[in-house]
Amino acid sequence: MKITVVIKDPLDRSTYKIYYDQIDITNKVSDIKINISTGAIPSAIITFMPDELEIQGNFDITKVQKDIEIIKTSQKLKDREMSI
Repeated sequence: MKITVVIKDPLDRSTYKIYYDQIDITNKVSDIKINISTGAIPSAIITFMPDELEIQGNFDITKVQKDIEIIKTSQKLKDREMSI
């Protein structure tokens, strides 16, 4: 697995390119954190924006109520902004 980050102009995000095994994934990435330290294994944490998300398996979901409240509050704020 190879991650390549190309930055032509650090002040212009439109010049950034992110490649995963030579495949351009720039438009699918919402955040990337890279850790390169002396004596440590290089690491990259990449947050993707999937077109579709499917989860399969038998499991229990916990702490859903808190997330729902945040979404509802956020939506109410958006609704208020639109009605003003």
